[in-house]
Amino acid sequence: MKIAGYLFLVIIIAISSCSEDEPQAITPEWVNTTMEVGDWIVVGYFDDNVNETGKFNGYTFGFNINGNLAVVTPDTTYNGSWIAREEMDDNDNDTELEITFNTGDAVLDELSDDWNVAYIEENKIELSDEVNDLLPDDEDVLVFQKK
Repeated sequence: MKIAGYLFLVIIIAISSCSEDEPQAITPEWVNTTMEVGDWIVVGYFDDNVNETGKFNGYTFGFNINGNLAVVTPDTTYNGSWIAREEMDDNDNDTELEITFNTGDAVLDELSDDWNVAYIEENKIELSDEVNDLLPDDEDVLVFQKK
């Protein structure tokens, strides 16, 4: 009977020590394999905490495997570039997505930045950029969703 009691205690301890799975680290490889599949639309864009999502109505983004970024708008097609990599300016091993446009289109050129990848899943990616370290509420957010 004592053995059964000890066995029960060991099982209870083992079960209670199991914690929820740690979230998977966001890696550049994960960003690449996610973004390279399908077309994407902007479902959220906040510039200095001001909702400017409507600027991207009708824009479709294609993140190509070779680093080219094609954007189809209601009026024309623009090209830019993108790269996912480990963040270069700190030691916390975050992944960033650098987007570069030099199109002359003020709306698209606003997105040229090295964005921190805050969240990613198969059909959605959320990017953020703290504009001013002294003003923590001064943050830009860009959310893409698979079309």
